[in-house]
Amino acid sequence: MIIKIYTNITTKTINSEEWETRKVNRIKISDIDKDLKLYTWNIIKPGHNRGTRKTHIPYAIHTVGKFEEEIFSVPEGSMVYMHRLILSRKLGLKYSEMPEWQTDHRNGDSFDNTRWNIRKCTVSQNMLNRPCRNKLGVKHVRINKWGKYEVALTIKDKFTYLGSFETLEEAKIVADDAAKKAHKEFYHE
Repeated sequence: MIIKIYTNITTKTINSEEWETRKVNRIKISDIDKDLKLYTWNIIKPGHNRGTRKTHIPYAIHTVGKFEEEIFSVPEGSMVYMHRLILSRKLGLKYSEMPEWQTDHRNGDSFDNTRWNIRKCTVSQNMLNRPCRNKLGVKHVRINKWGKYEVALTIKDKFTYLGSFETLEEAKIVADDAAKKAHKEFYHE
């Protein structure tokens, strides 16, 4: 099922030009959550300050109105994140009873809020599932001052150096193998 959210965002970019021209955001949800279509959902844009830090990913939010307090079990004026609301339903909890877990989108698409795609996780696990943001385009690989490719990653809160390599392809293979073993289901290329 698709929820359409109309927005006037024309200047923000997130790693693609598509965001600049998108006027309609389509958010996928499971059929069991189709009642969410009854409420007005807005998009928090990347760069929006949400408390202590700025968000880098767009999310669907709803501001709870006067007669919706009992439905969402939070006070009027509170913001409800769609992905957290769906996770709370999936786990059989009220939204207000949700512990401070992170909510992870398995495929990295914040507009895919199907129940299969949403899972609870720790902050560390959520960071593992982020796409690569370095200039090389390969996670856990950097170029040292001698021009060689170094592979290093954090495994169980411990920095692990895996060596230096002549080519990016060799480094990528080692980095991917190590990340798959260490990060398991939260591995993201």
